[in-house]
Amino acid sequence: MKKSKSSNRFGRDGLKKAVAVGATVLILIVLFFVYFYDPNPGVCTDSDGYNIYEKGTCEINRTSYADSCPGVSVREYSCGANNDCVYTVSACPDGTSCVNGACVNGTAR
Repeated sequence: MKKSKSSNRFGRDGLKKAVAVGATVLILIVLFFVYFYDPNPGVCTDSDGYNIYEKGTCEINRTSYADSCPGVSVREYSCGANNDCVYTVSACPDGTSCVNGACVNGTAR
């Protein structure tokens, strides 16, 4: 009887499957850390620094809140005292109206 040249008890197909599973697990681990890694955990940022004349975004823990226009007012998000995103709704000054999250000169269309 001839002996098999392969000394691998799993054979070539088993080795290929093991490599494929290992590569898949490694890719999933990398994707998990890329998606969930936050370089500044718990740090609140506000892109416009509480400026009602500029549309901005407040971000905390990878969640964003954009300034908006609920009706004729402006909803301005900013970083609160507890390092979280809070908002204030206020009327735009006379001669301005809220358009796309910012008070702008003129009236809304």
